[in-house]
Amino acid sequence: MKQLEMDFGMLTVEQQERVDRFVKSQAEHAVKQEQLVARDMKVLSDAGFRAGIDFVNTFTSELVTEDYSFGYGDDEFTTEVTYQNSKGGVFIVAKEVKLDENDQAVRSERQVYFRIERDYKGAKIECSQLVGSFRAVKPETLFTKLMEYNQRQEDKAINELDRRIAKRSGIAKLQAQYPQATRVVEEEQYVGRSYKKMISVYFEDKSRFDFDRTYNNEYKLYQVIDGQKLTTEQLAELIANRNNK
Repeated sequence: MKQLEMDFGMLTVEQQERVDRFVKSQAEHAVKQEQLVARDMKVLSDAGFRAGIDFVNTFTSELVTEDYSFGYGDDEFTTEVTYQNSKGGVFIVAKEVKLDENDQAVRSERQVYFRIERDYKGAKIECSQLVGSFRAVKPETLFTKLMEYNQRQEDKAINELDRRIAKRSGIAKLQAQYPQATRVVEEEQYVGRSYKKMISVYFEDKSRFDFDRTYNNEYKLYQVIDGQKLTTEQLAELIANRNNK
């Protein structure tokens, strides 16, 4: 930039053309995005999605005036420009359900990106977060996927509550069954090349009984970690004696 341009804020012809192109492209982009938003909302609504519940429109477009930088390196310059600033769009709303430390359900929402494609059969939607792949599906199919996803979140919360209740009950029962234990806790144990949550009962001789949760939320002895290197017969006797105490 020449000294005269720096002192008086004057732009060269090339710079002004760049600014003009930017302003024009932003205006065209805003119009196009507004049209896409209208299309997206119609496709979703026609498939059963409910506005404000199953999808939201976050699109905004406003005229702003601010300092904006153009170019790079020696060609970079900053000038005040007024242009159409558009952002946001249409997002599918997925439900999330988590349990807090007091076992209370905490519900929230998550905005999910999607992309509409068209072929000779009509509109299809790509939404990998709900479909599980990048395969485009019919809007009605995606609506079903969303309902299934939301229900899974509820089911997962119920299962987690059942697990917590079973864990507390299992720990209490094992503490009563093994009063000589030094510690009874739920923790992850390495089993079959992966980690698995179990209730572990520790003893002074460094042995450990691991109990696995069954399908009916009971706990069954899964493995015994021998801290004394006992024989098979001695280990069986140790288990029997501790179960009888």
